[in-house]
Amino acid sequence: MTDTRSAANDLADAFGADLTYLQPPDEQRFDPATVAVMVGLWVLRAVAEGVRDGIKEAAADRTKAVVPAVMDKVKGLLPRWIARGFARKDADGPTDQDHAETATVLMAARDAAAGLDPALGHQLPDAVATAVREVLAAQGLPGRTAARVEQVLRVQVEIVLSQG
Repeated sequence: MTDTRSAANDLADAFGADLTYLQPPDEQRFDPATVAVMVGLWVLRAVAEGVRDGIKEAAADRTKAVVPAVMDKVKGLLPRWIARGFARKDADGPTDQDHAETATVLMAARDAAAGLDPALGHQLPDAVATAVREVLAAQGLPGRTAARVEQVLRVQVEIVLSQG
């Protein structure tokens, strides 16, 4: 099973102090360390849902290619999940249930990707990480930070998809 705590913490470290660039306009104060871990976990969740749903969509609609379908799903889900990280007011960060639910979705993404042609499966970590970087940059995250998150996320996606 994927260690969602380590993965969320790695992503939180990648965001660093620049997480404030993603802060919603109506959010006045937040604990950056706690929110960074929440956002890290929700980025993992958005990616997992995007991989799972994009692969399912491409399989159901044979006219859609897998990689673009996955990228579109990730790009559509990510802003909502990031906002959710700021919306939670839990001082202690993600709950055990948050981690368990994310791990379940990560396993579903891995299972969905297991049926892909291996060459296609190897394209997903880069494609997903690129989609995340593009969304983060569009939301105002500085390029150097978005690139750091992209690198960390690429590794996390490779780990998830290679498990099994």
